[in-house]
Amino acid sequence: MAISPALWERLRKNLKDNRGLNEADTKGKLVEPVLGELDWDLLGEEVQRERGISLGSGTGHADYALKIDGTPRILIEVKPFGSELDDKRAKQALSYAAIEKVRWCVLTNGRKYRIYNSEWSSNPQDSLFRQFELDPDSPVPEELNLLSKQSVRSGKLDDLAQESKFALRLRVHLDSIMAGLRKETLMKARNLVFSRIKSEVPGTTREGVLKGVEPLLRVEVLSEPSTRISEAPPRVQSNKVVQAPVTSVSNYWLTPVRGDKIQSAEECVRSLVVENGIYAFGENTPGRKKIKAGDRICFYATGKGIIGHATVASSPEKMRHPAVRHPDKYEWVFRVADPVVYFDRPREMTPELRAQLDAFRGRDLARSWAWFVQSTSQQTEQDFKRLVCS
Repeated sequence: MAISPALWERLRKNLKDNRGLNEADTKGKLVEPVLGELDWDLLGEEVQRERGISLGSGTGHADYALKIDGTPRILIEVKPFGSELDDKRAKQALSYAAIEKVRWCVLTNGRKYRIYNSEWSSNPQDSLFRQFELDPDSPVPEELNLLSKQSVRSGKLDDLAQESKFALRLRVHLDSIMAGLRKETLMKARNLVFSRIKSEVPGTTREGVLKGVEPLLRVEVLSEPSTRISEAPPRVQSNKVVQAPVTSVSNYWLTPVRGDKIQSAEECVRSLVVENGIYAFGENTPGRKKIKAGDRICFYATGKGIIGHATVASSPEKMRHPAVRHPDKYEWVFRVADPVVYFDRPREMTPELRAQLDAFRGRDLARSWAWFVQSTSQQTEQDFKRLVCS
């Protein structure tokens, strides 16, 4: 464990009671105590605060430079607690590291940490090596040890980067083309089936044929990729695979899917669930810490109804998946299997259906029921079976 139990208890308190933590408080109450536990000498020359960075027309400052034998090995940029660690801030840290010819840089808000390798790329998504979080309700992440003085001095951090660079980049490029390949394969299959059946059954419309063939294509064309994804999940940030075992007790979930101007709810479910065999939750999505392999989940399209369901195939894991449109917002990805969708015949939340659900027992069915579909919620097995189309 990188942090002693005594300090972890104090850090947990600061992580929970985080009101008023500006950048200076974040450094003093969260970041520096961690650096001290990682064996960096805060009172000596190993930790340089506010290291000046020459920017040509001006000067910038890296919040910390961690040194081994007087040579900077890691630059750290600290943002106020709760700040988003977006690409703009990551690019600043990477630019400082590139100017100083320092391989490693870290972006943190005291709770979330992102480790970048500046030699891989100036693009934050391509240079991200690891990310982890100090969650007060979870154990201290093992990845924190990567930033210890021992890890840096011994070369362990550099060795891990060298070993994983090829695997990470291979996975990134593979992920970038697989979604397109599946989409192209499905389109060719649809067109081929339509061209053949229209000659056998004159008068059939393209729309009617495609609606009829869609469920078959989902089973025949997507079953093999779905199995492959289940065995080898797409990874971008980490080469560590955590497979949650299937338990005998399953939970049942309903999650809302909201469309926007770019992508409808149906297109979102098709892309994530059907074509990529995944789904993603946000940091604060209810049930994110409880959902596991073997659970069942159904998808509610706002204003339409339940449009599909699937089996959960893994616990959520923090990663960036190329199919997720907003990976910074929805960074907890889990695999799903056996998807069933019914976009053209959604299960509407009619008064008759609501009257059958345990969740509405004792409630006035004439009153608003938006609460039921506003956020991800756990359902009884009976309600789940009533909600989905078999």
